[in-house]
Amino acid sequence: LAVYYQPTHFSNVAHMINGVKACLAYCEKNYSKYQHKQLNVVEYARSVGDYAQSFAGFIPYSELGFMLDIDSTGVRGLNLPFIGAAHEMAHQWWGMQVIPADVNGSKLVTESMAEYVALKVLQHAYGNEKALLYLEKAHNTYLQKCINDDTNELPLIINTGNNKAHIPYQKGMLALNTMCYYLGEKNLNKALKNYINMVHKQQAPYTTSIQLINGIKQATPDSLKYLIKDLFEDVILYDNKILKSNVVKLKNGDYEVEVEMQFNKLRKSENGFKPLPMQDAFFELGIYDEKSNALPTLIKTIKIAKQHSRQKFVVKFKPSKIVIDPLLLMLD
Repeated sequence: LAVYYQPTHFSNVAHMINGVKACLAYCEKNYSKYQHKQLNVVEYARSVGDYAQSFAGFIPYSELGFMLDIDSTGVRGLNLPFIGAAHEMAHQWWGMQVIPADVNGSKLVTESMAEYVALKVLQHAYGNEKALLYLEKAHNTYLQKCINDDTNELPLIINTGNNKAHIPYQKGMLALNTMCYYLGEKNLNKALKNYINMVHKQQAPYTTSIQLINGIKQATPDSLKYLIKDLFEDVILYDNKILKSNVVKLKNGDYEVEVEMQFNKLRKSENGFKPLPMQDAFFELGIYDEKSNALPTLIKTIKIAKQHSRQKFVVKFKPSKIVIDPLLLMLD
């Protein structure tokens, strides 16, 4: 592993090296062996571009990534050079060992998967709070652009991502992370490894996003099959609300929590957002105590089958806040 850079632009070199190494370890453990004997990261002038890109054993990286002033230890700080290097390294698998056909949905196989791997690498290196912060950034970016976009949005599985990078990058990562949460990281990675083994360096006919999602679908129990449809095969958002909550201290020192909620499922089309009936779906409630920061003290999974729901449960601490979907698993 070598990094070639302007001598004065040394600040983030160690972060990039760590990102590449962490991604290499993650992908070799979960997917397949790296196919080259070396990897070179090379700085190029910002006047040429402000992005990084992955080629066979070679990642040109804009000087912008070398010069960013980061504080990854701060509460709202993210190590973007680390994440960016991990994303580009992930393309050595997703785009080079798995080569999709140049058709609609190809960026789900390349960009969505690379961004998902970068998220998992970040989570293992920096913890759940930093991963949630990165998810929040992606969640806000996608929703802002989605809501302000009057044109039709194709589902992830057939979306080109052309002029709408927020769909394969941010939405794709969010969708794959949701599947990771419900299936379990080990089970999802097993499905992805099986898919890689099946299409490894496959030439024409090249693989497609449909084949990728079918591989994930095979690892998904029937009770969660709706997630495949909502996340990848349709354009579904939610507008969920807590209408009322009440907390009562019990004689034994525990706290009884009662929450009244409204769940609104919406489909985006060229005609706007259309309400849909609620079907059996899982949601998480995050219950926070006074000392909680970004992560809830307790997460309760609930099954919702209608628009209005009232839940009652007991916890062993005094709740200070209750949030629907605290881990940003749904596009709400």
